[in-house]
Amino acid sequence: MEIFNMNGERKGFTLIELLIVVAIIGILAAIAVPNFMNAQVRAKVARCVSDMKSLGTALEMYKMDNNDYPTCNQARVAGSGDFFHPNEIRFYRMTTPVSYISSVPVDPFATYTNAADYAKWGWAYDYVNNYGGDHNSGWGHTWRINSWGPDNINGWGGQRDGACPNGIPNFVYQTTNGLNSYGDIVWVGAKEPGTTNYCNIQNGV
Repeated sequence: MEIFNMNGERKGFTLIELLIVVAIIGILAAIAVPNFMNAQVRAKVARCVSDMKSLGTALEMYKMDNNDYPTCNQARVAGSGDFFHPNEIRFYRMTTPVSYISSVPVDPFATYTNAADYAKWGWAYDYVNNYGGDHNSGWGHTWRINSWGPDNINGWGGQRDGACPNGIPNFVYQTTNGLNSYGDIVWVGAKEPGTTNYCNIQNGV
């Protein structure tokens, strides 16, 4: 780029001036990029919490109408076809014939590096209840939903304390540990009758 002085003579930027401009751009980028990335994480966390609240409400409405929560097994449901991952079938049951949810929500933190990962996990949030009378599957609660969280690792959600049935400690995501810290975002139903040991799980973040 060229500029002209008052006498009409050409005057280019000096090397020092160019280096200063490059340095300023680098500093601004170093400030802006992390803020942009953090804003994306915050938006995904907020979406997870919103989705889980809606799913929790849908689960309770389903139970009121059917006297039980939707099963968390992965058997095919009529009408679901082959385009739903087996884990997504768990939520598909709440879309038809009664629409407790309009569609199966996608975990924004679910990420895969290859087709094998998708084949194993799918895109949906993880959902379990005490299917088969297993109190541990819901970690002492009637049901559990979890997101992979910002670490993009499925840890099956929540935190188990020493009194949790058959449990060992796991980590729940909390923003107080850092925006990009380890742990799953979790949402659980009521503490389950019939078992005295409950997991120390806090809904949301």
